[in-house]
Amino acid sequence: MEEFNQENPEEALKIYTAKINELNNPTNSKKLSYPFQLYKINLSIEEIEILNHRNKFLHGSSPFEETELIDKKYELKFIIAHLKFMINCLMLKYVDYSGHIVNNPALMEYNTKETISNHLFRII
Repeated sequence: MEEFNQENPEEALKIYTAKINELNNPTNSKKLSYPFQLYKINLSIEEIEILNHRNKFLHGSSPFEETELIDKKYELKFIIAHLKFMINCLMLKYVDYSGHIVNNPALMEYNTKETISNHLFRII
């Protein structure tokens, strides 16, 4: 960094230094999945993938291309239902709830598709 000190503006060096200092920090997806590990909530592979979509929504984009959005309304609703379900699981575990919870994404599949990929209830 000191070698390039003369070539870069001071503000750029601050940014580079901050980024270098954060190299060993966990990624956003690791940070997002940690509360589920803490409360011993097992996430499926699909839920982990959906959890990664959260950043796209947070930054104002979509997991799909803009030209696909009209045809992907169900998929967007499904992703949102999963995110809400996962948040509900965390909130219920936070208040020490243990027991059954309605799996809204599976209920959504049950009402719209011939087959469902998850159980209608989950034990947390």
